[in-house]
Amino acid sequence: TDSDEKERLEEFGDPQGVDELAAYATRPRRTCAEVLADFRSARPPLARYLDLIPPLRQRYFSISSSPLLHPTTAHLTVAVVRYKTLLHEPRLGVCSNYLASLPVGATVRIWLRTGCLQMPPEPTQIHRPLLLIGPGTGVAPLRAILQHRAAGNAATGAAGEAVLYFGCRSRRDDFLYEEEWRALLERRVLSSLHTAFSRETEQKCYVQHRMAESEQSLQLWRLLRDSCTYIYVAGAANQMPKAVRAALSAAAMAHGGLSQDAALAMLARLEAERRLQFETW
Repeated sequence: TDSDEKERLEEFGDPQGVDELAAYATRPRRTCAEVLADFRSARPPLARYLDLIPPLRQRYFSISSSPLLHPTTAHLTVAVVRYKTLLHEPRLGVCSNYLASLPVGATVRIWLRTGCLQMPPEPTQIHRPLLLIGPGTGVAPLRAILQHRAAGNAATGAAGEAVLYFGCRSRRDDFLYEEEWRALLERRVLSSLHTAFSRETEQKCYVQHRMAESEQSLQLWRLLRDSCTYIYVAGAANQMPKAVRAALSAAAMAHGGLSQDAALAMLARLEAERRLQFETW
């Protein structure tokens, strides 16, 4: 009913106002309630308001344990989402904060679905080289794969090479499963561990930067050209998957003498063969 508010809302709805709308709503992540607080004369019927609010989406977590080591439990690796918007308003992840609030021993309803990552085929599974790239909670399914291999290694006494790239903000605050990785290195289930702590260097360092280092790049090419290698990449679907793909391509170009087109074709072939797999969200 306020003419000024009505005019501004109409400007947001105009195609020429798309940038202004993004600056007002998208970038600061304003909620419907915050918009109504700014436009107090706008009072849509409750039924219409509820139609505008999307239903709460299902939340999926990768199982981060192997049933061979933990037959009666399933582990999850969950980052509790808490941050402030550009407007300094707090935002809390619904599911992660709910789980964090539960007391030990609480019961929750869950469902299972088939994951994106497929293990190498038996019976040669345990002997195949693995390249695992999982920054942050992306390491969850990779931990399950390594636990699966650790159980098989205990039974057979031998396992193929396994290389893990892990990244987080700081070693002190969020180096997930550090003690487990050290134990797997000692048992030679894990061959090498490369870490990137993005907030501990003057320039931010991510897993793709570690992959681009000369020694690591050569190791990547050796694994890429091995027809038995399986490569798993898991984590946030922002810039990481694209950057990791670029690092793999660069290794093939630098050490394999491949052209850019040939390197990309090689990665496409590996994906088609399910020897390069991504699980991102």
